[in-house]
Amino acid sequence: MGDTLDRQLERNLRGELAQALPASRLSRANNTPGDALSIRLDVDEFQGRYDGYAVVSGQWQLRDADNQLLHLGIFNQSAALSDDGYPALVRALGQAWSNVADEIAQTLQNKGYAR
Repeated sequence: MGDTLDRQLERNLRGELAQALPASRLSRANNTPGDALSIRLDVDEFQGRYDGYAVVSGQWQLRDADNQLLHLGIFNQSAALSDDGYPALVRALGQAWSNVADEIAQTLQNKGYAR
């Protein structure tokens, strides 16, 4: 049996952030070394819309090893479906999620939390 959607999204985000921020160490929130930062996600929307767009929205939190909030970010990304049907929806959702990862990576760099 495959992973749940939230696990798949987490794994995908971790992979995209590792690629975008190769000098930074990323680990799971429940497996964080003493000085590491963690990202927590709350996804509100991950779906197709009637107007032909896939939408992904929610918020993310950057926390330190003591669980103190360092940054709270909101994301709202959309991508147009290239065609009708489930495969086009999956591709568009993947693109929107990739845009979320890019947005988070850029914020981490701009705020000085990652290199």
